Amino acid sequence: MSQNYVVGFAFTEDRSQVVLIRKNRPEWQVGKLNGVGGAISPNEDGISCIVREFQEETGVITHDQEWECFAVSPTLKSDSKIFYYKLFNDNILTADTRTDEEVVIAAVEFDRFDTEGLSDLSDLIRLALDPTLEEISSKKRNKAYIH
Repeated sequence: MSQNYVVGFAFTEDRSQVVLIRKNRPEWQVGKLNGVGGAISPNEDGISCIVREFQEETGVITHDQEWECFAVSPTLKSDSKIFYYKLFNDNILTADTRTDEEVVIAAVEFDRFDTEGLSDLSDLIRLALDPTLEEISSKKRNKAYIH
């Protein structure tokens, strides 16, 4: 059975700030910014997983209906997928670090994401913020993210 994952990007309502995590693992992500997320547990769907992960990692309680899946991509493992979610709510400004990975409330600045984030972070945030985009192909990771 494949292991699927979620990654969530929670933005303020004016879309000027986003909650990110400074990763400690896996090794290839150490020190880089990414969205909040994790592995989908057995008998759990993607929405339930992102609600759970976001609360565990940031302390912010969110609800299923607030999250929207905006993209899906394959992982390096052939049959696994990553489901990407977005949320717009000013309550995210209360997010703080609850695990060994630092929570960062960051201004939406693509130059910063290009230097401090995972290689596809800017592409994913652009896709989350621009509903007119149907797909972004990441040249850095050689994969597409599809709405």
